[in-house]
Amino acid sequence: MHYSNMSEKSIQQWTTDESDMLIAIWTSSEIQDKLDKAVRKNKIYEEIRRELEIGGFKRTTDQITNKLKKNKERLQRLQGRVI
Repeated sequence: MHYSNMSEKSIQQWTTDESDMLIAIWTSSEIQDKLDKAVRKNKIYEEIRRELEIGGFKRTTDQITNKLKKNKERLQRLQGRVI
């Protein structure tokens, strides 16, 4: 296993532009409809990856799913604080 590549991938920060584009793609009604209907979502995350790449951003599907998971967790924490 080549650890330097793995650590480079894990510490690469998402730019604001990347995050904004990811959220725009992920929240689109087309992607949300596909996610709602899918049993296995890998193909949909691959589609998101391709859309990001068209926009000039190279990310793996693992990086995308991890980023979305972290964003969802942050949102849930923030919603829990709002009364």
